[in-house]
Amino acid sequence: MGCTATTLLLSFCATTCFCVLTSSDGISVLPSRSDSTTKGKDWTFCYLNICMCSGPLANCQFGHLTYIPTLWDNITQLNFTDNNLHWISNDTFANITHLNLHFLSLAWNKIQNISDDALAELRELKHLDLTGNDLLTPIDLATAFRGLDNIPLQSLTLSGMKLKHVPLNMFHGMKNNVLKYLVLEKNHLEEYNQDAFSILGNIRVIELGGNKISSLKWAHAPYLSRLALDGNIITKVPSFCGVNSSFYPKLQKLYLEHNLLTETRPYMFKCLPHINILGLNANPIEGIETNTFSELPRLKNIFLKNLKGSKMYIKNHAFNNSNVKRLTMDGSQFTYSDNNVDADSFSGCTGLQSLDLSFSDMYGVNESFFMQLFKDLRGLGGLALGGCKLVSVPDAIPLMLHNLVYLKLFNNRLTFLPKDLFRNLTKLTHLYVDGNKIPEFDEDTFPEKLRKRLRNVNLANNPFSCTCSIRWFLSWVHQDKKKFQQFPYFYKCSSPAYYLHKSLSEISFSEQSCLFERTVYVAVLGGTVPLIIVFVICALLYRWRWQIRYYMYLLRRHDDRIVDEQHLTYDGYVVYSTDDTPWIIKEVLPNLEDKHGLALCVHERDFDVGGAIVDNIVESVEDSRKVLIVLSPNSIQSEWCQFSINYAHRKSLVNGPESLIVILKEEISSRFVSSSIRLLLDPQTYILWPADDEDVEARVLFWERVAARVKGVTGRE
Repeated sequence: MGCTATTLLLSFCATTCFCVLTSSDGISVLPSRSDSTTKGKDWTFCYLNICMCSGPLANCQFGHLTYIPTLWDNITQLNFTDNNLHWISNDTFANITHLNLHFLSLAWNKIQNISDDALAELRELKHLDLTGNDLLTPIDLATAFRGLDNIPLQSLTLSGMKLKHVPLNMFHGMKNNVLKYLVLEKNHLEEYNQDAFSILGNIRVIELGGNKISSLKWAHAPYLSRLALDGNIITKVPSFCGVNSSFYPKLQKLYLEHNLLTETRPYMFKCLPHINILGLNANPIEGIETNTFSELPRLKNIFLKNLKGSKMYIKNHAFNNSNVKRLTMDGSQFTYSDNNVDADSFSGCTGLQSLDLSFSDMYGVNESFFMQLFKDLRGLGGLALGGCKLVSVPDAIPLMLHNLVYLKLFNNRLTFLPKDLFRNLTKLTHLYVDGNKIPEFDEDTFPEKLRKRLRNVNLANNPFSCTCSIRWFLSWVHQDKKKFQQFPYFYKCSSPAYYLHKSLSEISFSEQSCLFERTVYVAVLGGTVPLIIVFVICALLYRWRWQIRYYMYLLRRHDDRIVDEQHLTYDGYVVYSTDDTPWIIKEVLPNLEDKHGLALCVHERDFDVGGAIVDNIVESVEDSRKVLIVLSPNSIQSEWCQFSINYAHRKSLVNGPESLIVILKEEISSRFVSSSIRLLLDPQTYILWPADDEDVEARVLFWERVAARVKGVTGRE
C-alpha cells in the first residue's frame, strides 16, 4: 500500500519499498526485490541477479553495490536503497546520465560525501531521497545541493539523518529550484526556523514530525500550505501575525499533535486566513480558552483527541466559529459535571455538522446543562457520546437535534431508550447503542418508518431478555440482517436462565406459544391469593437477581467511528496495487475525477498523515459511498489489497452489493484467485477493461459505464 508524506520512506519504505511523490500529500510505492509483488511476470532481472526492472521502474535495493550499473533506457525511477555509495561524485551517475530519471532513492547508503557537481547531471530529477544517510552533515548537504540549482526537483526527503540543525545557508544552492515538498522527519532537530527555508520560494509542504523541536521561529512563507510539527517537544506556539500580514497566508493544514502544549489562548491561531485543518491531538493541554479558534474564516476541522491535561476545562465560547464543520474530542475525558466545562462551550458553532465527545465523563449532568450545551448545534448531523457514563439519553437530543443522521451512544449505562426518542429524528440512518444494559427494545421506540430508514444499527452487547416481548425484534433482525452490525455473534440472551448465552439467531417464539404463555399468565394471576403472592415474590426475587447481573455486565468496547454518513467525503475509494499506479494516474483519475467530477479516495494521495495503514483503509472505506476494486495480477497478490477487498465485502453486507464496483484490468490466472476474489469475478458484477489500445470508443463506453455505476449511489447529475 501507499505511504503518506510524513512517513515518506522512513517508516514504511525503509524495509520493503520505495516511494514516489505524486501529489500534494500522496505517495506512490514501488516494491523491493524481496517483496512478493515483484515475483510476478512483470518484473525481471535487468542487471545480474541484483537489479529488477518493470517498465520504467528499476529496483536495486539491498544489492551491496558500490556503483550504479547501466540500466534499461526507459528507466525513470530508480530505487538504490541500502547499497554502499560512500562517496558520490559526478562519475557515480555516469551509467545513467542518459536516462530521463525522475525519481532516485539513495536511502541508507552510508554516504559520507557528495560533491557539488554530482547531482547536476540528473537534469530531469524530480524526487530525491537521502533518508538514513546519517554520516552526512549539514555542511555536506549544502555542498551537494549546489548541483540541484537548475534541476526541476519537486520533493526532497532528508529523514532519519540525525540532523541537529538546519543552517540558514543549507539550501542556498537551490535558490532557482522549484522544490515544493521537503521532509525532515525523525531527525534530531531542536529548532524550526523558517528563515532557513525561505530561499525555497515555492515550498508547499514541510514535514518535521518526530524530531526534538522545542523552539519555533516563524518567517514569511507565501505558498506553504501544510506544516507538520507532530511528535516534538513544543511547549508554546508563537503568534502567526507578522508586520501587517500573516507569516503563512496560505497555510491550510497545521499539525501539532503529540507535543507538550499545555495551554490555549484567545485568538491563538489568528492570522491563518486559509487554515482548514488544525490537529492538536495528544497534548497535555489543560483547557480550551474563550475564542481560541475565532477569526479563522476557513477552519473546518479541529482535532483535540486524547488530551491529557490535569485540569481539563473548557471556557464559554471556546469553539466560537460558525465555519467549523467537524470537532473531534474523543478520548480527552473532560468531566462535564464539575463545572469545568461551561454550558456555553459550543456557543457560536452554528455550522457544526459532526461532534465527537466520546469517553468524556457526563455522569450526573442535568438536562438543563445539555439543553444549553447543544442550543447552537441544531444543524448537527452526527453526534458521538460513546463511553460517557450516561444513564439516560439526554432530552436535548430528541428535542433539539432534529437533523441527526448518525447517533452514537455505545458503551454507556443506558437501561432503556425512551419511546419518543426518534420521533423528531426524521433523518437518522445510523444508530449505535451497543455495549449498554438494555434488556428490551420497545417496538414503539422503533416504528416501521424508522426501521426502514435505518441503514446501520448496532445494538450488540446488551443483556437481552429473551421472552415473547422481543418477538417483534427477532422478526426485524431476521428480516434486515445486513443492517445489524455484529449480528449474530454479539446478540445474546442474558435471561431467562435456560436461554443464557444463546444467540438471538438460535431462538424463536411462535404466535401460538406466546398466546399460550399469556393465557397461562392470566390464569395464574386470577388464581388464589396465596398463589398470586407466591408468584409476585418469585418475580421480585427473580427481578432482583436479574438487575445484579446487569450491573455486573459492562463491556467497554472502544469505537473510533466518527464518519458523518450524510456528508461522506468521497464518491469512491479505489483499491489497487501500487504496481498499477501509472494506469490509475493515466486512466482512472482523468476519466472519473476530471471528466465526470467524481471525488475519489486514492491511498497514495489522500491517506491521513501519520496514521496507521489499517486505520487509513478502514476510515477511507467508511468515508466513501462506493468501493472501486481494480483487479489485476498485481492486486490479487497484495496483502493490503486483500485486506481492503475483505473489508469492502463487509461493508457491502450492510450497504448492498451495489456499493462495490469491480474493474477487471487484466486476465488473472486461476491459481492466484482466492474465494473472496472469485466472488468478485461473477460476469454479472465486474466491468472488463478493453485491452485494445486502439479501441477508443470501447474505452469511452467503459468509463461511462463505471461513472454511471458510481453516480447511481451518489445521486450526482
